[in-house]
Amino acid sequence: MGSSTADVLAGIRAVANAVGEILPPEIEGKLATDVESSDGTMYPGIAAVNQKTGVAIREWPWYPEFVIVMLVPHDTVLTEAIRFDGKEELAPDYQALLAAFDAAVAARSISDFAMTSTRGADLNAKYLVNPYAKMLTNRLDELGALGLNVGHTGTVCGLLYPNTQPGQERASEVCFEVSQWFTQLKDVKVVTTPQCPQKA
Repeated sequence: MGSSTADVLAGIRAVANAVGEILPPEIEGKLATDVESSDGTMYPGIAAVNQKTGVAIREWPWYPEFVIVMLVPHDTVLTEAIRFDGKEELAPDYQALLAAFDAAVAARSISDFAMTSTRGADLNAKYLVNPYAKMLTNRLDELGALGLNVGHTGTVCGLLYPNTQPGQERASEVCFEVSQWFTQLKDVKVVTTPQCPQKA
């Protein structure tokens, strides 16, 4: 998720490495957004960035570790083709989301973190509907998921579970269930988020 930014960033770092340089995230962000709208992959931890300039707006050093049941469709979406007309009207919603995110990080609450992710997916759906996310949001309790996330310009959807033995076991079960429900998907797989360097 965020694979296009990862590809661009890998190219930037390869060129910098070839000449013996390590660029700060701010410069990497500027170079990446010269190519296309980008996320905050170049920053450590989690960052909210201006997708047109690569400038970090907010940064959080801690994040929970999830097991994710990822649904990968065959569809592709050109990021630059999506219109975000009227996004200013949602500014209060996004401000509230950031405040909730701050609180989840401060409390080191994996469930609150997942809920903000679900809310963010819901807001994103106002511009690009992910049909799988829409269907699964109503079944989170049944599936034992803490929440869901949507990425890759709305095409990829993931169900979030804690990275514990019970979470891993439930995610494996749900992965099989979901693959039976949505046979048209390109892939359904279980992945884990990177380990957070800053423990709770």
